[in-house]
Amino acid sequence: MAKLSKHRSALSTNNEKKDCCARCYAKCYLVVINTLTMILACVLIYYGATTITITNRNKTIQAAANRTADMNINKTANVMPNESSLGASAKGATSLFENAWATVVFMGVALLVISFNGLAGSFATGRKRSYFLFTYLVLLMVFASGLLFSAFYCFFFSDVSEFLIFP
Repeated sequence: MAKLSKHRSALSTNNEKKDCCARCYAKCYLVVINTLTMILACVLIYYGATTITITNRNKTIQAAANRTADMNINKTANVMPNESSLGASAKGATSLFENAWATVVFMGVALLVISFNGLAGSFATGRKRSYFLFTYLVLLMVFASGLLFSAFYCFFFSDVSEFLIFP
């Protein structure tokens, strides 16, 4: 084991510093994993946004068909919007939780930001490298804790979720 010195750790030797294979493997690992994560994030964003767009278009078409049917039955158009179109009801407040695809898009954006920091940290040099990799670590920890919290939330409130969403 090497002696303690002011400028290097006790476990680091000159031979280990000259061997760049460990750094190369770590860098390649970061690049490969974060590239695959960026691709997955783009796929999540694409499918989530596409499904939200299709769902909203179908709801708009259905609402227009219902409005046309109501106008034909009543022969008068309702000028005042109903409560469901205002979004002020409890149903409107919980509509965010009904649409799981919005969560998919959010998760895709979060993965994209995290994997970008990982890629930037693997290609950066000097102090910027440590900033990017520290940000990458913090974002990974926040993302993992958010997933853990969500899992516990879903587990503990799964029996009352139907009553929360459909009063």
